[in-house]
Amino acid sequence: MAAAGARRARRARGPEAAPQAAPFKMWFRNTGKGQRAEGRFDARVVLQRKGPDRPLVLVVRFKDSERHQVDLVRGDQAVTLLRAESGERLVVPLPAGADREVRLAIRTRGRWWAWLQEADTVPVLEDRLDSAGPFVFRHGDGPARIVMRHQGRGAFSLTLLSPGFEPGEQILSGMGTSAVQAELPASVHVQVRAVGPWRIERL
Repeated sequence: MAAAGARRARRARGPEAAPQAAPFKMWFRNTGKGQRAEGRFDARVVLQRKGPDRPLVLVVRFKDSERHQVDLVRGDQAVTLLRAESGERLVVPLPAGADREVRLAIRTRGRWWAWLQEADTVPVLEDRLDSAGPFVFRHGDGPARIVMRHQGRGAFSLTLLSPGFEPGEQILSGMGTSAVQAELPASVHVQVRAVGPWRIERL
């Protein structure tokens, strides 16, 4: 939970709400005011779902801070989604559910942006994807053999998501600078857990 006296988040406005230049770097222009917020330092944040039956991606991006934490708050309980001393963002799938609000407690010494993104707007794996840290993508073609190349310290993995964005089979995992191959089924969303830079390629 955020510290007592944490500042309330303010609704985002102005030039920050530009089209995304890169995946999960900033929200899309048509993201509603209820689905996005920005601020500085610790804050309690409430984002509105457009519908409880729609799976979503939650993105929180940070700037000017080396330590940050994000908790998902439900009633009197909180689940820590991110606790890091480095990394610029959090990207996690939110399964469809009955809650119409997504409540967050953010702890940081810098600036932050948080938003909800529709499942069908995430990047599509065609030949390859390059990024760093956590990510969600979709694969729409037939089954494919892939390789994930990760650089730097820390664990990495790929987890299949159900149509409702519930976590399913972990098809790949590794540690540190290494490359691991896996079979990717057709028409599926995939959650990437990673710390360092990575590349996913079709073989």
